[in-house]
Amino acid sequence: MALAVHDPSDERSRERAILFFTCTAHALAHIYTLIHPSVLLAMAASFALNQEEFLRYATIGSVLFGVGALPAGWLSDRLGEKTLLVAFFFLTAAGGSVLGAADSHRALAIGFALLGTGASIFHPVGNAMISKGIRVPGKAMGINGLWGSLGTALAPILAYQIAAWSDWRWIYLSLAVPTVLLGISLMRTAIPITTRPSTAPDKMEHGSQPAPAPPTGSSPPSNWFWIITLLLGATSLGGFYFFLVTTILPSHFEAHIHFSADTQSRAAAYGIGVCYAVGGAGQVIAGNLMQRYEGRGLYAAVLACAAPLIFWVGSSEDVTLLGATAFMATFIFAAQPVENVLLARYSPARYRGLIFGSKFILAFGLGGLGTWVAGLITEEYSTRAVFTVASAVTAGSALLILLALVLPRWWKQPRQAQS
Repeated sequence: MALAVHDPSDERSRERAILFFTCTAHALAHIYTLIHPSVLLAMAASFALNQEEFLRYATIGSVLFGVGALPAGWLSDRLGEKTLLVAFFFLTAAGGSVLGAADSHRALAIGFALLGTGASIFHPVGNAMISKGIRVPGKAMGINGLWGSLGTALAPILAYQIAAWSDWRWIYLSLAVPTVLLGISLMRTAIPITTRPSTAPDKMEHGSQPAPAPPTGSSPPSNWFWIITLLLGATSLGGFYFFLVTTILPSHFEAHIHFSADTQSRAAAYGIGVCYAVGGAGQVIAGNLMQRYEGRGLYAAVLACAAPLIFWVGSSEDVTLLGATAFMATFIFAAQPVENVLLARYSPARYRGLIFGSKFILAFGLGGLGTWVAGLITEEYSTRAVFTVASAVTAGSALLILLALVLPRWWKQPRQAQS
């Protein structure tokens, strides 16, 4: 049940608590799901599997990462975001622990299934919590996105370093304790969510339709369904290219950044981490821009820039590859707060958890198949071919957003003429 908060200091404390738990959860979601690409060969060898066979098991987690988002969003509308976020911390810790202790193919599948199910909770629930409970959601989603990017950046570094000290299993096992402690801490923290209007964007893109601010309880514009449909189509393609890129990037770095044999793996892990960390700036920049602009044009522009950068990564080597990856990551990560704020602006508040759940079941469920496809393409062709495919998919996503800019106007014309 929503509780009104009138004391400004209480409101600031509540917003800080929301941001703390959603940010740490976002970082952990990406760390947990990006460990296995960083130690892929070592994990596969432990179970006597080749790369493509191992990625079939990893795809279980990737698909459930998306499939679980819809019921998570639906449940958050009924049980509250805090309850579901607590479940996120406990389930991901359980999945990681099973993976760390796995000694059979069956245990490997169960571990990935638990991990994918737990991680699936964060995105629909965390974004709904921010859009309902924080007065400046665009900026907050940018900060939250930055933490997700930092988690993405830390994953290969943590994976390499812990594996170098001991064994890949300890990467998962060592994360379980802090994850459980965060869940217990959230259980003991009072975070009532208030759904209320906030400041609308100060400036709208030329010719675009005004959109309500994310946490409003007012009715969305009449064309919201068509814009949401196109946004969901674009995000499903976005999930596919994201999994293609992040799954194969560590292998691509090891093959195309040339160092001495004893430093090759370390250079790949730290190089990817630095590139992802630099790319996280795109989250903050895009989140702040969404406080000024309606966003559909910005989203199309970001994707249009990302497509050739992804292709550039696939065709580069050595220092050029590092630079290209940093630029690519900046635009890939920038797309995330833009699409989240757009979905919040064009969705009715009562359906917001369900719509965010729909987004992530498409982006990470269908998109999660990119993990398996990346393995197939690499086995049949090369890591370079994966980036060519990802670039084409990104361009398709940009085209859908361009349709979201113009189609609602075309759709309304015949109805106006008949009335």
